[in-house]
Amino acid sequence: MLSIVTAFALVGCGDEATEPADAATPTASDPTTTAQPRPGVSPGPSAETERPDEDAVEVEIEIEDGEVSPAGVQVDAAIGDEVQLEVDSDTLEELHVHTAPTEHEYAVRAKSGQEFSFTVEQPGQFDVELHESGVLVAQLVVRP
Repeated sequence: MLSIVTAFALVGCGDEATEPADAATPTASDPTTTAQPRPGVSPGPSAETERPDEDAVEVEIEIEDGEVSPAGVQVDAAIGDEVQLEVDSDTLEELHVHTAPTEHEYAVRAKSGQEFSFTVEQPGQFDVELHESGVLVAQLVVRP
């Protein structure tokens, strides 16, 4: 459940060609590789280094055999809420969260138990999507 409503235009991933995606994509043989931020994009804190609080808005994401769950769900949050993305995946992927004022980008590895978190700062509706497969995982709707 992920939701964000904003008066600003939503930004998609389709035409981001300024830097190759593989520059931030880890390899399966290198378990210590993490995503490197692109200019103007914050990778945000990761639960691998920082544990979110118990009141976090949680979104469980599963990527298996080319299928993504959930897909297109709405997740509700309030300004100041921490959002925790819990990811189990059998493939490499990039998870993008198009929040304002800062976007978040996470390198998903082919493994279970990955956790990424960020705090929502502005009201609005924001896409959470997988960049490589183009799947809209959720829409985060943030209310004041």
